[in-house]
Amino acid sequence: MAMPDSLASLHVPPVGDNAILCVGLRLEGDAQDWITASLPFVTRDERERAGRFIHAADAARHMVGRALARRCLEAALNRPVPEAFSVTRWGKPQLEDTDVDFSISHSGGMVWTALCRSCHVGIDVEEIRPVPELEVLAAALHPHEQAGVFAVPEEERLRIFYRCWTRKEAVLKAAGTGLNMTMDSFQVCTDRKTDAWLISLPPDDTPETGDSEGSGCWTVRDINTEAAYHCSMAACAPQLDVAVFRLPDAAPVTEQI
Repeated sequence: MAMPDSLASLHVPPVGDNAILCVGLRLEGDAQDWITASLPFVTRDERERAGRFIHAADAARHMVGRALARRCLEAALNRPVPEAFSVTRWGKPQLEDTDVDFSISHSGGMVWTALCRSCHVGIDVEEIRPVPELEVLAAALHPHEQAGVFAVPEEERLRIFYRCWTRKEAVLKAAGTGLNMTMDSFQVCTDRKTDAWLISLPPDDTPETGDSEGSGCWTVRDINTEAAYHCSMAACAPQLDVAVFRLPDAAPVTEQI
């Protein structure tokens, strides 16, 4: 398991010109320890925002997400990154005047970030938890995705739903719109394939990609993580290399996909 001092000792490879780097860790132990470990790598505004969370675990996820992204950006840019992140008009964090795009996601005890020089990137991780009104949430999906969720036995539907949801969230983050774009305006596969699962993009222009980008012009992958989670990544350029870098029990390891 990753420990809070992992943030200070983190060493990651630089982001290549035609590659995506995905870095994740699991928050084990006391949330306050993670908050303390994040302090050197977050801004005053980020600390103040974290202070408004009611639960320490929520504050820890917020701060570790920013700290992890900043540490990875430092490696990519080969310089300290003390400045605050700005946000796009759709709310996606960004570091101005750089050629590195990044995305942050956290859920439960998992925190992930993805970085790319070639194009815009999105990553999403979700803890697989019971959904009391699955039919209501699934109604927001593309009709074919809804059919895929409910075509399987009831005990499998929750995992299929989260698989679909994280894939769509990753695409929306890469497109730069977040949930300002409707979930039913594009389609992903709901099956177990771990790449090439993007079937169609929204028909209208998106802020980052324009209408000339088809689904085949993207790199999309599922990220192997713990059984209780699903994690997906999407980037607006084709055939990019994907490297996954995790903080397990002792030291970071790199996994090429």
